[in-house]
Amino acid sequence: MPALSRCVRAGAQSVAVTAQYERPLEIAPSINWFVAGDVAYSGSQYLDITLDPRALQRDYTLFGARIGLESEEGWRVMLWARNLTDKSYFVYATPQPLNGLISGGGTAGASGFGGWYGAPRTFGIEGTFRF
Repeated sequence: MPALSRCVRAGAQSVAVTAQYERPLEIAPSINWFVAGDVAYSGSQYLDITLDPRALQRDYTLFGARIGLESEEGWRVMLWARNLTDKSYFVYATPQPLNGLISGGGTAGASGFGGWYGAPRTFGIEGTFRF
């Protein structure tokens, strides 16, 4: 695809798949246990409007998982994990406009892009109640 026809922060391909398996608890049939997983793929994308090749984020895939309990009364508790493989990727990049003022200790200024990483591997617990 020609560079000028690409949108910023929008890869040519993006796919997300989620699967969940649930069953009632044998000791409490009004409560279901569940396990779920998800996969999200993002195609290569430019992270700056200049479409500079230094701001190109290569394609990447993220994996997540959840396990928990859910009742018919409306409460839900789960453990979750995101970015299980701890993939490093950028979600935004910007050129360094003050290249001449930034130096790594030498006489030449820095050049390139600065960026913001996506979330690393994270874990959590979540509780909800529907009423």
